[in-house]
Amino acid sequence: MRISLFVFSIFLMLVMSACNLPSASSGPSINDQAATIVAMTLQAAQAVENTPTAQTILNTPTAISIVTKSGGPAKLTVTDNTNCRSGPGTNYSKVTTIPGSTTVTIVARYATGDFWIVTPADGLANCWVQAGLGTVTGDTTILPRVTPVPSENKNAPARPGSLYYNYECPFGNLSTVLSWADNADNETGYRVYRDNQLIVELPANSKTYTDDTTIIVGTSISYSVEAFNEAGASEQRTISFKCQ
Repeated sequence: MRISLFVFSIFLMLVMSACNLPSASSGPSINDQAATIVAMTLQAAQAVENTPTAQTILNTPTAISIVTKSGGPAKLTVTDNTNCRSGPGTNYSKVTTIPGSTTVTIVARYATGDFWIVTPADGLANCWVQAGLGTVTGDTTILPRVTPVPSENKNAPARPGSLYYNYECPFGNLSTVLSWADNADNETGYRVYRDNQLIVELPANSKTYTDDTTIIVGTSISYSVEAFNEAGASEQRTISFKCQ
């Protein structure tokens, strides 16, 4: 309605002023020129009316960014091929084996022990890895603490005491003396592993073992010791070092 009145007013002004204009020998008449101007004015006004105006969209979700502490998500890079188990100890079943030098994401930590819960690269279920079997990067203080479901092997022997070692490695000929505390009172014996491979089973009450092997100078090696009986095996004690 407002546009129509606006156009009509312009039209009257043009018609009234047409009488005072000099006549032209050629070209469109004054009335035709006025009609053209009116049409152009009407078209421009209609374009303005149809131009969409900016709208405020309510309830639009905003982007949510996940902020982590410096260092990003915690990662574990295992030193050698490492068994990832359904719980914190060898008395839990093996879920998968993580290849040496592989980096996996740590999603939680053992509430009272030195184990990480990680997501293996093969996409299988999250599983438990002993912390001493690799190198950790990132902030682990923000990780949730988890208490595992008790193992079915409730009668498995107690974990050996702290594992100590002395070694000599002249020209890569490595001789390592391992020693530990005999904490169990119901073990059948002890198993010793080198780089996650079983190398010997020892009788009950054993507290030491000497291993001789050949290694490239500068290469890392790991040893683990566990107690075992018919019910299962204890959690392992593990050490690692370089032949230097």
